[in-house]
Amino acid sequence: MSVKPSLFTSIVIMLTITSFIVGCNKQQEAVSETLMKNQIEEKPSGENSDQENQSLDLLLNNIDRVSVITKDGTEVPIEDQGFIKELSFSLKDLTPSSIEPTSFIYTVILWLSSDEPVVLQIGENGILMGEQFYQGKSVIYLQDYIHKWVGLNLVKSLPLDQMFLYSRDMNLSAPLVKSDMERIREVIQDAQYLEEKPAVKNPLYPYYVLELDIGGKEIIEVEVLNETLISVPTSNGYYYYQLTESISPVLKKALPSTEYQSDHIKSLFLSKGVRIKNLSGKTNGAAVELSSETMDPVYAQSIAHSLVRLLEQGTPAKLTENNKKALITFLLEDREVSVAIYDNFFIFNNQVFGTANIFEKIVKVVSE
Repeated sequence: MSVKPSLFTSIVIMLTITSFIVGCNKQQEAVSETLMKNQIEEKPSGENSDQENQSLDLLLNNIDRVSVITKDGTEVPIEDQGFIKELSFSLKDLTPSSIEPTSFIYTVILWLSSDEPVVLQIGENGILMGEQFYQGKSVIYLQDYIHKWVGLNLVKSLPLDQMFLYSRDMNLSAPLVKSDMERIREVIQDAQYLEEKPAVKNPLYPYYVLELDIGGKEIIEVEVLNETLISVPTSNGYYYYQLTESISPVLKKALPSTEYQSDHIKSLFLSKGVRIKNLSGKTNGAAVELSSETMDPVYAQSIAHSLVRLLEQGTPAKLTENNKKALITFLLEDREVSVAIYDNFFIFNNQVFGTANIFEKIVKVVSE
């Protein structure tokens, strides 16, 4: 989990949400009563239901603004009237249910014009409003719709004035000066949200991560996947963004890449691509055969770097297996380096390393 609220923060969030639910008065009751009435009363065929929806419409038409709280406790304000209109329309599909709610994905706070809140907890199988649980065809749609709008607004709501830079591949960190943070903030806040997962979703070396400090209470991470692609991992999933320009020069200046000796496994992070020769037939229906020379260069690099991260988990060992599964050739600028792969071992630079299920893990990386 990338957002790490303290116990105090978690309790405050829970108490805040609880107080909203307890304190939401006549407006919230009107919604519940209207929805219940729609469920219980039978309407004559063809009769207009505008009158029974009047209270609901009145409430929904008085929504002034909306905030969404993720499972991590991150609050994302959404001010777009289109979102409010679509949300209001979808809520009319809900009917009361006696089914127990499962885990909640989002908490949506509808702020009325009177500055009073109505709290909706969006679950996997329905929506909880006050003490009443509702279900309807629009629930799944609402989950996806809210996820999209959180993505569209998340980077705009991130606190980008307190950042710390960290490299997962180098296991090093560095502070950022004010001018660098200002430059990074400009680029990130102008980023375009990607509704679909990008083809290249694995980070390139040195796997920079921007740690954003939210008042000393929690940390939000922004992962730099490549020159123009970032992601924000949350408990609600990953949000991906395309940058209009690269922030890598700023990051490399603050935390330069480490140069490793050629006999160090991490030296393979310099690979521009990789070839994999399958020596074992098919595994789980997937042939472990790959030549990155015909791929997009960034995608090829991402596969190579993901494989290096698997290999660096190995520890010196004695080979106890006979069947070689694959041969990986890493393509560096000035040379090629081959690594023999077994089920639970690999050989690099004439040295044996052990790591459980290494071949199976390689198959997964290649097959994704």
